[in-house]
Amino acid sequence: MPRLYSVFDSNVYRRLGNEAFAELRSLERLHSVIGMASYWVAAELLSHLVDEDGDLASAVNSLGRLQQHCSQFDGSKHEIRFIADGDAHLCRMLFGRVQVGDLAARAGELIGIIATDVTAVRTYGNTLEEIRDHVASEEERFVEGMWNRFVLSVLPDATGWEAIRKNRILREQITTALDGIDGERLLARAFVRRAARLLDLDLDESVLDSKVDTVITVFPLPLRFYDQIVRRIVQDGLDFVEAV
Repeated sequence: MPRLYSVFDSNVYRRLGNEAFAELRSLERLHSVIGMASYWVAAELLSHLVDEDGDLASAVNSLGRLQQHCSQFDGSKHEIRFIADGDAHLCRMLFGRVQVGDLAARAGELIGIIATDVTAVRTYGNTLEEIRDHVASEEERFVEGMWNRFVLSVLPDATGWEAIRKNRILREQITTALDGIDGERLLARAFVRRAARLLDLDLDESVLDSKVDTVITVFPLPLRFYDQIVRRIVQDGLDFVEAV
């Protein structure tokens, strides 16, 4: 019976040396810790395989570490254990439904192939480029959603992130909204609207408010993370797409 499940960021697989990674795996086995993969981490690592200025050997090694950390043998083949992504958790918790499609299965299959045969990068080049473009578009869509579903609810006439960063009064209005009694609810509404958009649902205000309560109760940590991203973009000029 596992005592804990661990989900690592891509930097763990990319930056840990072989000796440090082996020691980490040994400690996890000792303490009954089971590795789980995030689809987005897997997709990011796969996308590095087709970076024009990337290090192919390093990218393949990173995928191999993820495979070692998160694989299990089902009696005939090794499969990667994936944790459901945040959107899937959110959609199922709020509406009992998830998006159609199994991106994780496709990523897991590719990792298994490429980690054992680096020449497969050429065979699956088009698919890898699709994954790379999907990751980039989702990062941009995340920031766009933050803008549409949170910032414009506070500053309906705002014209862009840069305009807010350059205007002290606008920056203060955003941080005041975040610090205010309704700040958490504003962020939670953005979560609910994102889930509704993913499932192509129209919500009336009464349903929206009840779902907001659920988000605040069930997802306090993601709300704080979202809060900090907005603050970093507005106050520090963080380029979220470049940073992830």
